[in-house]
Amino acid sequence: MLTRDELQQIRGVVREEVAVQLKPVNRRLDRLERKLNRLQKDMTLIVHDYSNAISGLRNRVEKIEKHLSLSDK
Repeated sequence: MLTRDELQQIRGVVREEVAVQLKPVNRRLDRLERKLNRLQKDMTLIVHDYSNAISGLRNRVEKIEKHLSLSDK
């Protein structure tokens, strides 16, 4: 039967081994997370720009319709 100290030593060795094995996985996850954050920022900017463009075009169309006395119905 294993003593408490022996079990703690085994746990320590297992934790160290798991940490060593997970190190490359954690690095890859960190890189993927950075790429995902960058993509989310890019998408937010794109959506914002298109929203502004659409809003501007809508205003232009409304002004043209008003000038030409066109009904929007």
